[in-house]
Amino acid sequence: MSRIIQMKITQELLDRYYEGCCTAEEQAAVERWLAEDPGLPDIPDLAHLQTLEDREWGRLRENHIRSGKPERQTRRLSRLWMVAASLLALVTVSVAVYWLITPKAHNVSLATTEPAFREYRTEPGQKAKVILPDGSTVHLNAGSYIRFPAAFDHRERTVDFEGEGYFSIVRQDGVPFTVRSGETRTHVLGTKFNLRAYPTENRTELVLEEGRVAFLRKNQPDSVVLEPGQRVIAQPIQPLAVARVDPARYTAWKDNRLRFDGMPLSEVVAALERWYGIDIEVTDSALLRETYSGQFDNPTVHRVLESLSYAIKFNYEQQGKKFKIYR
Repeated sequence: MSRIIQMKITQELLDRYYEGCCTAEEQAAVERWLAEDPGLPDIPDLAHLQTLEDREWGRLRENHIRSGKPERQTRRLSRLWMVAASLLALVTVSVAVYWLITPKAHNVSLATTEPAFREYRTEPGQKAKVILPDGSTVHLNAGSYIRFPAAFDHRERTVDFEGEGYFSIVRQDGVPFTVRSGETRTHVLGTKFNLRAYPTENRTELVLEEGRVAFLRKNQPDSVVLEPGQRVIAQPIQPLAVARVDPARYTAWKDNRLRFDGMPLSEVVAALERWYGIDIEVTDSALLRETYSGQFDNPTVHRVLESLSYAIKFNYEQQGKKFKIYR
């Protein structure tokens, strides 16, 4: 039992798990690990799924060539090919269906710009969980992006990031972890924090849940070291602003909870557009200054809009994925 609990979940182990090649002990360890966070299973590397399919077709072709038998066996061989093709199609379709029927949060695009790097990007309405080469994990909120080496070296661990993400970083003494987001840099050894750095927003925000981090801006002399329960905001031409906050308010999104605390409708609308992958038009600009507080557990967009319309006194209508808010 202890070996299962302590077994390190690596990308290589996950690859073997998805290919059905791991031992019973490894399978139990991976499934136990997945069960700890059933809402966001790990993203399968699409290249690995293609490799698996190519490998199986290669084996079938090789067996076909090696089996050069008299003509009387042609019909039997054809039947074998049909069975084999059916089985492979079943496996391929099963994998595809699994990832299609899981919630939209799991559909994330993976693109490799260089052989030595990996990139993950979520679209509006999507979320994902990514495993880094050192075993650290990053939950990506909607409209986010992360790029990192396929393997970290022994001196440093550096990732490039945009959007919003919850980082759980494995401690490695002497090997610091750095997140580069626009003009800001976050240096950690082992910690948990939420980082919000959307290019469309004019600020970067970090909330520390556990451990310690050093936060600074590129080519700027100011920097801060945060303690758990602190938030830092970086905005152009302004000093770094540090405040005491409740981290749960800023990390609720990774558990599919929406939370607004005195937020103006303009920011609520932006959050809903990313969350659901929709477009919202507000015809009355005065409404955008109205504030709203509320929290929801995995809500539908209509449930949120109904609560908003009751609190702020507005009407709304829907046309496909477009919503209009008006007095």
